[in-house]
Amino acid sequence: MTTNHLVSGSVPVCPQLVTHLQWLLSALVLLGTGLGCGKEETNTDVSNDDFLKDVAAAIAANPPIPPDTPAEIAAKEAWIEEQIPEVYELMEQAGDDEDKIYEFTLRAHKVNAALPDHRAGRLLFTKARLQAFLSLQRPHEDGRLMHYHFAGVEISTAYSSILQLKTLYPEHTEEEFLLAQEIFFHKARQEAPYTRSGDDEAQGRFKQAISSLQNSGFSDVERFKNDPTLKEMFQFPATASTMQTAAAAIQRAAEQEPAAEQEPAVTDKTEDQGSTPSE
Repeated sequence: MTTNHLVSGSVPVCPQLVTHLQWLLSALVLLGTGLGCGKEETNTDVSNDDFLKDVAAAIAANPPIPPDTPAEIAAKEAWIEEQIPEVYELMEQAGDDEDKIYEFTLRAHKVNAALPDHRAGRLLFTKARLQAFLSLQRPHEDGRLMHYHFAGVEISTAYSSILQLKTLYPEHTEEEFLLAQEIFFHKARQEAPYTRSGDDEAQGRFKQAISSLQNSGFSDVERFKNDPTLKEMFQFPATASTMQTAAAAIQRAAEQEPAAEQEPAVTDKTEDQGSTPSE
């Protein structure tokens, strides 16, 4: 026979008494929520003028933050230039150390928050989130990822950040170009498993990531076809067509690269042939 005890001591208590106390507490909770108290009266008769006055009062109580002065912007830029090499050094040393991953991610976030349109600061922030994503993909002994959902946050943030960088600076550098491709590739890998749930929103996110990848000039078709995660999407009915279309676009991009590299050689050969008769 099991003996019930009060939380505050070890004195045995009758089971029936405990049941009665539970019923009493439940009744008090229901009474406290207003059960049986009649219709609640609320004053919904608020004029439009009164509403506008309340809005104006709220705005006056919380004025917008004024924009930075030129001197403040210069000071922030100087601080960012000091922080960037330090954060990059920390990223190189971090490895799989979660404390260091958190530290460089936080510091990169502060750099970006200081001046969101600072190109080098935004680039640092984007790289930091991609590296955090890759570092958080260590597997469990059973093969599952240890921090799958946290990694998803990192790659989604990197994805949004690189799109913002491309918006701020349409004439992107080669470094930014390659970084975008890498982020789009991993974003597609991250979203792929969610498509199996049949959720339209999840499939939409995956297809958008694939579209970003195939339109970015990504040309490593073997990597795309043989990645363990993406490879399965060729067989999944909801994504098979998307994957085949993307693979074809990536294949075309791969075929165009050698032609561009051989073009100067062809020009030289033509010039040599044209000079032969004159000799």
